[in-house]
Amino acid sequence: MVHSVHIVNVAIHAIAGGLGLATGVVPLLSLKGGPAHRTFGRMFVAFAGMALAAAFSLEALFSQAAWIYPATLAVTYQYFGGLRSLALKGKRPGVLDAMAALIALGAFAGLYQALGGPWSRAGSLNAPVAGALGWVALVAVYDLTRPLWALTWTTRLRPLDHGLKMTGAFFAMASAGGGNLFKGFQPWSQIGPLVLGFAVMALMAGLWAARRPISTGDWGDERGTRSGPGRSGALRSSRR
Repeated sequence: MVHSVHIVNVAIHAIAGGLGLATGVVPLLSLKGGPAHRTFGRMFVAFAGMALAAAFSLEALFSQAAWIYPATLAVTYQYFGGLRSLALKGKRPGVLDAMAALIALGAFAGLYQALGGPWSRAGSLNAPVAGALGWVALVAVYDLTRPLWALTWTTRLRPLDHGLKMTGAFFAMASAGGGNLFKGFQPWSQIGPLVLGFAVMALMAGLWAARRPISTGDWGDERGTRSGPGRSGALRSSRR
C-alpha cells in the first residue's frame, strides 16, 4: 500500500511538473497580458500546483534527498508570491504577505541549519542548495520592505513583481527537474537552470526599467501623495 502511494505521488509529480514546464515556456516568451500569456499562464499555475502538492506529500511521507527541500521551498514561495501579486492589483501588501515572508525566512533558517549551518554535521549545503535558500531569503526580505514603499509598488512595480516571481518559480522547477532526471550530472544539472533563470530575470527587469523608467517623483510621500511628474502621469493613465 505504502509503495503504491509512493509510485502514484511520483507519477503525479513527474507528469505535472513536466507539463508545467512545457506550458510555462509560453507565458515566459509571449506578449505579457495577451491571450496566450493568460491561457498558458493558468495552465502553468494548475500543473505547478499539482506538482507541488505531490512534492509536499512525498516529503511528508517519505525520506528525500537533502537538496529537495530547499528546491521545494524556492518553488513554493515564488509561486505563492507571483499569484499574490496578481491578487493585489490595486491593493497594498498586507498581513498575509508579511506572514508568508516570515514563514519563508523561518524555513530558510531551519533548512540552512539542518543542511550545513554552523552547528550542523550534514554537509549538504552545496551551491544549488545555498543558491536556492539565499534567493528565498532575499525575496522574503524584499517582500517585507514593500509596505515602506507600497504606493510605488502598487502603481508601478506590481506587474514586474509578478513576472519575476513566476519566472523564478519556473526555473526553480526546472532546476529540481534537472537534478532528478540527470543525477549523474549534479550539481550542474541543478545549477544550469538556476543561472539561466537569474539571467532571464535580470533581462526582464532591465527591459522593464527601459520601458517604464521610475522618476524621482515616484519615491515621494508614500503615505498617499506622490510628488513630481510621476503623479500627473499616473492620473493621466487612470483617466484613459
